[in-house]
Amino acid sequence: MKGGFRSLLLVVIVISISELLLKQQAETIEFIPGNIIQSGIAIISNGWIWLAAGLLIASSILWITTLSKVELSLAYPLLALGMAIISVLSVVILKEQISLVRGTGVGVIIIGVILLSKS
Repeated sequence: MKGGFRSLLLVVIVISISELLLKQQAETIEFIPGNIIQSGIAIISNGWIWLAAGLLIASSILWITTLSKVELSLAYPLLALGMAIISVLSVVILKEQISLVRGTGVGVIIIGVILLSKS
């Protein structure tokens, strides 16, 4: 499981990085209501979005190889660690605010991941 857990952690980290990139770039693109073509062009002409998409493809390939080593019933719930990572990085990088309730939820996720990793 150790190699499988490392692979799972790498999948989660790569997905988290790609989601942060997508969020950062979504805030830089000017979306024009009713003009989906111009908005679409702005999206597909953004190199950072292409990088994020490439990372998502890479994470999918890594996910498939990870599934050959780890039971799905264990691997899939461990993906929830991504929610915790993204929440923390959103505060640090994007300067978002996390409420007490959301922070508690992230704590519960982390406890759940720790319990799952012990099984």
